[in-house]
Amino acid sequence: MGTPEAEALKAVLVRNNWWAEVCTICVFAGLIIEYTILLWLKRKSFSRLELTLTILAGIAVAGGVFGEYHFGKTASNAAIQLGDISEKQTAAAQLEASAAILKAAELESQIADRHVTLEQRKKMLEILASGRGTPIAIGYLTESGADAPEYSLELAEVFCEAKWVVSRPIELISSEPLHGFLLDVETQSSSKPGSHSTSRTPAPTPPSKRLVGSVKEALNVTGYETFVQSPSPGFQLGGNVPSCKTLPASAGNPAWYPTALELLVGNK
Repeated sequence: MGTPEAEALKAVLVRNNWWAEVCTICVFAGLIIEYTILLWLKRKSFSRLELTLTILAGIAVAGGVFGEYHFGKTASNAAIQLGDISEKQTAAAQLEASAAILKAAELESQIADRHVTLEQRKKMLEILASGRGTPIAIGYLTESGADAPEYSLELAEVFCEAKWVVSRPIELISSEPLHGFLLDVETQSSSKPGSHSTSRTPAPTPPSKRLVGSVKEALNVTGYETFVQSPSPGFQLGGNVPSCKTLPASAGNPAWYPTALELLVGNK
């Protein structure tokens, strides 16, 4: 379907072509009638040569008018068909261009570094407001993209602004590929033998399902999926010394800080 202007012009072309055909048929019919009457009325006054020439001239004029009608109509129909083909080709080219632009945008999105936008930050802060004071460790997995360390810091800043107790992002090793986020949730307050000491800092209380749901909802604002799992029994979650500016590090802060939640950043 073309533009309204193109459709209007096509309608004008079709209408004028129709009237041109009608006029040509009228001229053709008039010539036939005129020559027929002329020959009938003057058949006796014409010599054989004059009669022959008159008939030949009439045939030539009539043939020319008929040819003009026939070939003009054919050319007009061809012009309309060419216009339709051109519109279809233009529409197809526009669709291909739109698809190419969309594909380029997707590729650019896959290549570009991840960042927390202002709009995402605002939505995440509203969701995380109810969990203020909750300890959470944030890290990123190896082989999770060059932007993972910076992206982890940006996420940590959001949780800090929401008044959560956030550990500094650290790099963790995993043999399993991860796309999006992995949220480890502590379900019991037991430590793994030989693991980090908790003599000065007791293990945190396991978070409620509502709190875990809030974290997942906040992370989903970024457009990446969040997977929730519970670590194996006896393993306690934690991270480095808290990094929020509202909780400055001091000599009393342990090198390892136990948390109830651990967020890991993976690939896009």
